[in-house]
Amino acid sequence: MKKGIIISCILGILLMVYVGFSGDDEPGVLKAGDNQETVKEFLSELAQINNERGLIVSVEDAMVGFEKNSKPYVSDSAKLMFPLDSFHHMLDCSAVLYDGGKVFLQNKGNVIEGLVGSDVVSYNGSTIELGEKITMVGDEVYVPAQEILNCLGYHYDWYVTSNSVVIRKKYIDSYLPEKYDLREVLRVSPVRNQGSYGTCWAFASLGAFESSLMPDEEVVLSPDHMSLNKDFALEGDMGGEYTMAIAYLASWKGPVLEQEDPYGDGTTNEEADAIYHLEDAMVLQSKDYNAIKKAVLKYGGVQTSIFTYLTSSYSSSYYYNADKAAYYFDGVGKSNHDVVIVGWDDNFPKGYFTTEPPGDGAFICKNSWGKNFGEDGYFYVSYYDSNIGVYNVVYSKIGDADNYDNIYQSDLLGWNGQLGYESESAYFANVYETDSKEELNAVSFYATGKDTEYKVYLVKDYKIKEDLNRRELIKTGYLEEAGYYTIDLDAGYELEANSKFAVVVYVSTKDAELPIAIEYQSSNRRGNFILEDGEGYISMHGKEWKRCETTQKCNVCLKAFTTEVE
Repeated sequence: MKKGIIISCILGILLMVYVGFSGDDEPGVLKAGDNQETVKEFLSELAQINNERGLIVSVEDAMVGFEKNSKPYVSDSAKLMFPLDSFHHMLDCSAVLYDGGKVFLQNKGNVIEGLVGSDVVSYNGSTIELGEKITMVGDEVYVPAQEILNCLGYHYDWYVTSNSVVIRKKYIDSYLPEKYDLREVLRVSPVRNQGSYGTCWAFASLGAFESSLMPDEEVVLSPDHMSLNKDFALEGDMGGEYTMAIAYLASWKGPVLEQEDPYGDGTTNEEADAIYHLEDAMVLQSKDYNAIKKAVLKYGGVQTSIFTYLTSSYSSSYYYNADKAAYYFDGVGKSNHDVVIVGWDDNFPKGYFTTEPPGDGAFICKNSWGKNFGEDGYFYVSYYDSNIGVYNVVYSKIGDADNYDNIYQSDLLGWNGQLGYESESAYFANVYETDSKEELNAVSFYATGKDTEYKVYLVKDYKIKEDLNRRELIKTGYLEEAGYYTIDLDAGYELEANSKFAVVVYVSTKDAELPIAIEYQSSNRRGNFILEDGEGYISMHGKEWKRCETTQKCNVCLKAFTTEVE
């Protein structure tokens, strides 16, 4: 059988009389007359062998990565057990754990509900036996993969000899439901009011961030702390946009709780500490509605922007039908207001808009003008609106505030420019100096476009720029969407105290000419721009290196994260 022996064949063998080899008994071989206890032992041995080797999982030929402490495993009864969180990363579905151990998964036409500790689930109103209990392992919930995948419209082959699992869709059509609303699954934080300040971008970004945490954690975060961040040097009414939000969150400046820095008082609490660390923020392609819907389903609210003449819940506009909370702008105005996409309705009638768009359908958006606006603070924006879905960001991975001890960075203003060699690929590097004996655990950088391949290298005991050529490869990978990404290393790399080290990254981004994200002093991003805090380099082929601070007057957007070694 090609590619190995599929698990169904092995289970079939267990049901037949099996004649063993002569000589000493071998592990994993059943013999004639073996009883149920022997079968259990065989399955247990099979599970142990697979777990020691580690399962290799792919979906439609794309490899799936798992966190170090949340990898799939094989149970003693030879059931594949996948972490609940992995389903929304791997597949086009939502996967949520509610209070009380309630497990909820959903995609097109399929709703699965169960409880931790139970071996049955409700599938579209019917009861399905799982053959293994939904289990809590440490902080992770694991579910039996075969039955859950089948309910969601997928099947898999388990090739035991290569220890690999291949997951494929049963059908070709979309797995996105026609209607989805995060409000109905308790994944939206309360509507707030920005008042007269130009802070919609901060409310939208933090609203999307809060949604990504839910329903596990419900918090109210401070827009004041983000919008008055001294690195941007903004006043409350000056406005901002999503790359500034990512820069603030990625630099560990925030977010902070609203109670630590209350909104609207014109001051900010610089002593407040971030309660989370942003690890990944996906920047979705313009008008890619399927990608936006998948992001909402998988991760939560998506920050986006529109053009509007409306300024508050009390204003009116020709493009807005207040009776139906329906908005459609078909002009050429540049985006001037940020909102959060929290769902969609493919059948929202086109007749509800003041000017009829070419077809039905609308995104459900959360605004920041209080509950008096629209439908308790929400409204519907037509799929055919000129600006909806042009700029989009979803906070797809959020870490605890103590995930690393130290952050090394020189790009507090974030990604506001790009460098390169009119080619899809390039190298860039940053040099840092340790304060103590530390271990390098992760690095972060931006993918400036879709389909980015990367390689991460480390240089220890750095002295001069030529040392960048003796780099050691420590990680490779692929990023489907543009955005900011933290790359966890497979091992910790020890760094001596008071020594310099360099992180080198090679990127190849499809159709890009300038694939390297940089920070520079632009007309709209001046703030706390400092060249003296970095030592960054770029190179076309990874051989000849140019210093960014002196030749390009910029900093490379590349961070390193370490933990201290006792």
